[in-house]
Amino acid sequence: MNRHLYHRDYFFAMTLALSYLAKRYPGKRLFTEKEITMTHKCKGHFSCACGNPLWKTLIPNGVNIQSSRLSSTKANNQSLTQGEVSRDRIFHATNGGTIQTLAGGKNKTVEAIGIKDGKIIAMGSLDEVKQKWPESAPTATLIQGSQFLQPAFIEPHVHIIPSATFNTGVDLSPFVGQNLRGKSYTLAWVVKQLSEATTQISASLPDYCPAQYAKGQPDSKPQSQSWLLGHNIDPSLLQGEDKSFNKNVLDKASTSRPIMVLNTSGHLAYINSVVIEQINRFNGEPKKNKDYKLSSDEEPTIHPHISTGENGVLQEMAQILPVLEFLCTWFGRPSDEQITEQVNKVFTTASERGVTYMLDALLDDFQMTKLKSYATGKLEGFEGKEPIVRIAGAYGVDSLTQLNNSIIGTYQPNHGDENFNLAYLKLISDGSAQGLTAYQYTPYNCDENYNEFGTFHEGKVSVTANDIAKQTNTGLFNYGYPIEFNAIVQKANMSRWPLMIHANGDHAIARTINAYRAAGMNKSIIDQRRDRIEHCSLLTRENMNDMQEIGISPSFTIGHVGYWGWGFQNTIIGEQRANQLDLCRTTLTDYGMRITLHSDYSVTPLGPLRMMEQSITRLMEDVAQGNPQKVLNPAECLTPFQALKAMTYDAAWQCHADKWVGSLEVGKCADFVILAESPLTYQNADNLANPAQGMRNIPVLETWKGGKQVHSGSPNFASSRLSNVRYHADHDDKKVLTFNYLAPYIKDSTGSLRGHINAAFQVSLQVEGASSPILLRDAPIKCPLDQVCYSLDIKSLVDQIPNDKAYTLTLEAGPALNETANAVFVGAYAIAASTTFTLSNKDTTDCNAQSTVVTEFALDEVKEPDHIQAAVTLKIPPNKQDVLSDSWVVIIDPSTDAKGQSCEQATFGWGNGQVAPNGKNVIAYQKLTLANETTDGLYKISTFVKPEGGASLNSGKTYRAGVCLLDTYQLCAFKDVVYAGNSQKIVNSTANKDKAFI
Repeated sequence: MNRHLYHRDYFFAMTLALSYLAKRYPGKRLFTEKEITMTHKCKGHFSCACGNPLWKTLIPNGVNIQSSRLSSTKANNQSLTQGEVSRDRIFHATNGGTIQTLAGGKNKTVEAIGIKDGKIIAMGSLDEVKQKWPESAPTATLIQGSQFLQPAFIEPHVHIIPSATFNTGVDLSPFVGQNLRGKSYTLAWVVKQLSEATTQISASLPDYCPAQYAKGQPDSKPQSQSWLLGHNIDPSLLQGEDKSFNKNVLDKASTSRPIMVLNTSGHLAYINSVVIEQINRFNGEPKKNKDYKLSSDEEPTIHPHISTGENGVLQEMAQILPVLEFLCTWFGRPSDEQITEQVNKVFTTASERGVTYMLDALLDDFQMTKLKSYATGKLEGFEGKEPIVRIAGAYGVDSLTQLNNSIIGTYQPNHGDENFNLAYLKLISDGSAQGLTAYQYTPYNCDENYNEFGTFHEGKVSVTANDIAKQTNTGLFNYGYPIEFNAIVQKANMSRWPLMIHANGDHAIARTINAYRAAGMNKSIIDQRRDRIEHCSLLTRENMNDMQEIGISPSFTIGHVGYWGWGFQNTIIGEQRANQLDLCRTTLTDYGMRITLHSDYSVTPLGPLRMMEQSITRLMEDVAQGNPQKVLNPAECLTPFQALKAMTYDAAWQCHADKWVGSLEVGKCADFVILAESPLTYQNADNLANPAQGMRNIPVLETWKGGKQVHSGSPNFASSRLSNVRYHADHDDKKVLTFNYLAPYIKDSTGSLRGHINAAFQVSLQVEGASSPILLRDAPIKCPLDQVCYSLDIKSLVDQIPNDKAYTLTLEAGPALNETANAVFVGAYAIAASTTFTLSNKDTTDCNAQSTVVTEFALDEVKEPDHIQAAVTLKIPPNKQDVLSDSWVVIIDPSTDAKGQSCEQATFGWGNGQVAPNGKNVIAYQKLTLANETTDGLYKISTFVKPEGGASLNSGKTYRAGVCLLDTYQLCAFKDVVYAGNSQKIVNSTANKDKAFI
């Protein structure tokens, strides 16, 4: 595979090709010669996923990304909110709640914080904070139970508009949300997604001729895209031995519509036979244009020949860009409405996951204009509205000429404010390791289809001379080295521009360090410049020592470990080099560097809690089927606080934003998130070997920016849960049981949303030697979202216990759908979250529990038209078999509600008092009986009934198995799975108690 291109040849060929198309088809949107010079003078190398110029070709002529097409109601998590008046506020941690400030980068908590005009004005005790309002302090908002208020997260490296533009196509990435598709990520799944999408295009444009070039005129409907774009295909993670991807695969999806698929690395693309046929028609008509001239002063040029690659596989920009431009010219582009919608989704996803500050790591004039208008509330049509994220940027540099002529003297670094700040210049030195283009000292261990040349395992080499001969690919380097590359770095330094340089491979990292040193960088000015190496994948101790000496900090794409670790270790670079991947802990503790974690969106999904989890566990999530979970270089695991600091305090410093965000301190912006529980103490009880696994699913309850709430989530729409249970055996002459309880979010029998309902609590006390427990029944308590911590005085119970007797307390809680005592009592048993603990009279203890859980959910196959085979295992509280008189296990489509309407945060159930599940989102159901009991309180069901007219299972779609106890007809526990198709079992499940709608 020839991945090395020469700038002069590439630029000349592209100038001829695009100028020819522009003149032949006047009035159509094509790059002018000036635009080519501005846009494509970058050697054609910058096609790695975080620097891909192809998105510009997809932008419609005169595109206007504007907020008039964005949602405008807070309930829909819009990306611009109405200009609400900033209110004075106090947040008070009580009853177990926590306010973590990270002030000064330390693990520091306070009782209260005060906010005025969007800034923090006071911190400390509640009384101290109230003193800022001597006449009338605002009513405090309580942070209670397990709730955790912390500085909002910072994303130090993303790509907003390019990612949104590609997102208008069909997503063929290996991700479902923040998780890998796993076993379902197959060639068959990819073909199915493409086939369904081409069918939709044909349905919307039935009379629109797919052979558009044959008609002899370009697209007459530029906003009607009649071809299909697929993006983010990652063959390295495809399941099965055959990972080859070409026109033969795409032809299975359609032989009538043009299809082009972009590889996630940015260095490859694929086209089907329809595209090849259309381009061959174009290439076959040179005589029609023999007199075509670039200008009146030039000789006639030859007809440009557009390559269709080998078997439909296109390599690098020289082949990819002309084909994409051809398709956009003749078959249409995405509309500006589609692009705007996707930009909005990027912002809302970030807010839903707790992010209020994003640094876009490769801006140009177009992107900077749009994003600055957004961030400062000046976007056309929506002036005065409040953006939900702040934006920083790095301006992309592709040549020394561009730096001198277009950047220096035009822009100044770090002259912005908290809303928008241009902080860096960005260089892209090499490609990506998973794309086989990161610049290495030694060749990759596999070919372009990820077939190993040989193996290196546990110190033993199995390789032949023929294998060695094949190992010639060491990746690419994007600039002339050392003269051009070093000159750009030196010029930037002389002009006082901080630099962030993309470098993945060990050779690229070494060259980057050398360029920084040659330009005169040193650690004495690190706080002023804060120069960075992006991704910084393969490090040595020599690299880290050099970085520390010259004052450079790394920003790690930690998803390399989680999403590709197994592939790196076993296929791409081998075990020895894989152990050099993302050395987070060593850089931090041994060399004193300040590190950050980033997603490089859309290379990996947005998700700060996910990045923290992957840095803490270093679990390889792409481990081959049948292999146990493995940790990649466990010595590099971070502590939870180190990970949190990397996503907040140090991220703000590295982005030149620490004077505004990153910690909660007086004078800074009131940007914070409220989580359902603390990531510092999070424990996955189902995986004690890796207790941080699942941290990505901690619910983000609220996101606040500048003292205004920009996102409101839910701890869990469907489950009933206890946490933070604490027993004070003797406190102020009381016996107190405090706990946090989350009630489900439900609908009533009419389908109306009822919100969080009444809760019932019951405490039983079993004294040693007694024949039956003593019960304390409490009246129903209202359970709104912001008041989830309760305290029960159980003095009357424990005072009955002789001092020499041991005893066990059991707390149970559940939603009460009726107001009568008996109904509450049954409700407490029916949908019960319970915890049991044994202690002496003076002890204090903490414990968490959820007694009703779905422990396994595996969709198998459809056996008959009216039955579905699956494996659902669940646990209910012991000795509660009486609840089985009217209980169900259901499989639903969580993307729709009971009326069949699409929704992002569905409530569940099908009303009350009905004989069987009949909601339109119900895929299948089965009655729960004693016959389903196995052992240890487990119940298992394998055959489910499909309701009449019920929907069919679709491969790649997420389904939810839930249990409904008694006559509530609401899910009290659930588990999700991505259906992989017939005869393929569990693929991608999430723990019930940690399920979050983010």
